[in-house]
Amino acid sequence: MKKHAWLTLALPLLLTACPRPPTVVEPQPLTVSGTVVEQVSGADPFTLNTGPWKGGAGQVVARSEGDAPAEIARGTLNADGSFSLTLPREVDSAFLSSPTDSTTGGIDAVGDADCSSSSGQMTISDPAVLSLTVGLTAKGASKSGLVFNETRNLQIDEAAQKSRAQLNAGRLVYVDRTVTVSGTVTCTTSFSDLPVTLTLQGNFTLNKGWNKVSSSSDIQVDVSKMLAQWTVTTSVGALPTNQWVYQPGEVAMPLSLFSPLSPRLLQQMR
Repeated sequence: MKKHAWLTLALPLLLTACPRPPTVVEPQPLTVSGTVVEQVSGADPFTLNTGPWKGGAGQVVARSEGDAPAEIARGTLNADGSFSLTLPREVDSAFLSSPTDSTTGGIDAVGDADCSSSSGQMTISDPAVLSLTVGLTAKGASKSGLVFNETRNLQIDEAAQKSRAQLNAGRLVYVDRTVTVSGTVTCTTSFSDLPVTLTLQGNFTLNKGWNKVSSSSDIQVDVSKMLAQWTVTTSVGALPTNQWVYQPGEVAMPLSLFSPLSPRLLQQMR
């Protein structure tokens, strides 16, 4: 009896001591909800002024970005602009491609920016990763078009000849495996003869499945010194806002306003 009692006590200890396989976290569907609003005119084009959605009830459609957008999911759009849609747990590999700037926070941007000099490096842990970025379209009863998750603000000091734009853009990114992106790259370039120091920085993990990605741009221009500093920081985990701003048109495209390669903002600020 004593021997049997010893075995009874020892068995749980032996089982506890056995190595267990690591927990594998499988990707899950991602429900995205928010409110569609409409951009309205304001004093300047880079301060975001919005009003209520006036397009009526309908649907919100998630499509892949690119030349041939494919529908990934759709959800209900209410008359007041509130909506909800669920992105699928898995995405067909036919829709996936190699990482882009919108996935990695500008990892390839320096080569495109025609830098006169650059330093630092951004690295991705597994360059073989495949990804997909989706854009949303609001299709209401009376109007339809792209909606963007964005905030922006412009401050101008005319006396000091200085201006500062703060821009935040959210994206929904799917990856077929977990990867990390890290590092800082500083690039010296110019737009319209204005010297620009462009800094791309980030230290984040894209988990297998869907990710909420936010890119924050801080652009400071000193016209008196003919200098501009542009810093882009990418993070993962939350979108900048629950509001999605309506812009007309049906062709899905990346939000070029927030690209560190776009000279449009600097031209407006000069």
